[in-house]
Amino acid sequence: MKPIIACALAGALSLSGDAQAGADQRFSVGAGGWLLERFESDVVILRTGVTAYGSRRPGLLLLSCAGTERRLRLTLPQGRALHQNTVLEEQAFRSVLIRAAGRPLPGQTPLLAGMSLEKGRILTLLEPDPGPASVVTRLAALLSARPAALDMLTHDGTGVIGLRQLTPYVLTLSFGAHDGMALDHFASACAPARR
Repeated sequence: MKPIIACALAGALSLSGDAQAGADQRFSVGAGGWLLERFESDVVILRTGVTAYGSRRPGLLLLSCAGTERRLRLTLPQGRALHQNTVLEEQAFRSVLIRAAGRPLPGQTPLLAGMSLEKGRILTLLEPDPGPASVVTRLAALLSARPAALDMLTHDGTGVIGLRQLTPYVLTLSFGAHDGMALDHFASACAPARR
């Protein structure tokens, strides 16, 4: 995506403030722990639950590395959607910006990705051969720093970015005593190979 879009989304995120009144757009991630799974020699998966107040069935955050392929999948808890507009639910693409909550540190850039949307509540990013610019690899490094929360902003339209097309979310993160090892191993396993 173009840098100007990233700047516009980052600026809009700073203006959007708290989630819109009337819609619960806060989610808890990692409360049940972070699980690292390895398959073969080059497939590594990091996963954890995503919950929301009043939701019966949790969602899932899944990051995976398989050879040079990277994947990120965020499934919101059942009964939650990424936006309220049913017309937009048929669209299959979203611009998504993710950053650590709070004031960004100097030189810290948000993660910007184009993600497919399924069933109104499942965001997926597939990076076939991303190299060092991988959103998944950068998110893994961000999670290894154990931030208290992530801000996520989705652009629900096409063309010019308007504030009514932006939806802010807060992902509150939890890390247990043994989760650090899983996060660090995943970040290390997914880091680009040095040549």
